Amino acid sequence: MNNFTDEHNRLIREARAQIEQQQYDKAIDNLDLAIQSNGTDGYAFFLRGKAYAQLKRYKMALTNYETALNI
Repeated sequence: MNNFTDEHNRLIREARAQIEQQQYDKAIDNLDLAIQSNGTDGYAFFLRGKAYAQLKRYKMALTNYETALNI
C-alpha cells in the first residue's frame, strides 16, 4: 500500500472508533477527509451517514446512504 491508501484507511478506522464512542462530529470530520482522498469509497459514505443519523441530521444521513448505495 502507498501512503495515500494508508492515510485513507487510518481515517476510516479512526472514524469508526469515534462513532462507537459517540464522537459523531469528529467522525464526520475524519470521513470528510477520507472522502476527499477517495470519493468512491462507499463505506466512508455509509459511515458518514450513520454519524449524521445519530446527530438527527436525517437529510444529510439519507444523502450519504444514497451515495453509498450508488457506489
